[in-house]
Amino acid sequence: MASTSKTTDYTNRKVDVLALDGTFSDKLFELDQHLYGKNNTSGKVCSGVQKLVQRWLIEFLTPKGSLLYLPDRGSSFLSLVRSGRVRTEFDAAIIFNSAKAEVEFNLLQEDLNTTYQDDEKYGSVDLLGVQVVAGSKLTISLRINSLAGASRVFVVPVSVVPSR
Repeated sequence: MASTSKTTDYTNRKVDVLALDGTFSDKLFELDQHLYGKNNTSGKVCSGVQKLVQRWLIEFLTPKGSLLYLPDRGSSFLSLVRSGRVRTEFDAAIIFNSAKAEVEFNLLQEDLNTTYQDDEKYGSVDLLGVQVVAGSKLTISLRINSLAGASRVFVVPVSVVPSR
């Protein structure tokens, strides 16, 4: 289960509003990400590696070019997945690796110009597994590692266009 936060976790830190709930530090993780909590609670905040997970996911799931004020942000992942190009786990891994490079570049550039602490800065991401279910759902298991060495395991479930 997820560990509970203490006030000291946020002392002298900038925090983000927790938009995606469902990543944990141990080997258990949710199969879905939740907007707010399971009980529709809101007002949660995050910092540290959880903030990094959220930054990574937002960058990864934002279609490149969709933000008019930041046209170079985001990745090609969702555009490629929704184009019907994912038929096998190998297809998904190739698309993931391409998008991962875009996300890496964007986060590393952002980290240069921020006051994020090392546990909020990008270190690496490891692809732990890929599953394509009946051509309609893609599930990607990942571990993100911060510059400080903290990590989180999480799942990215995505609906895909069925193969023809």
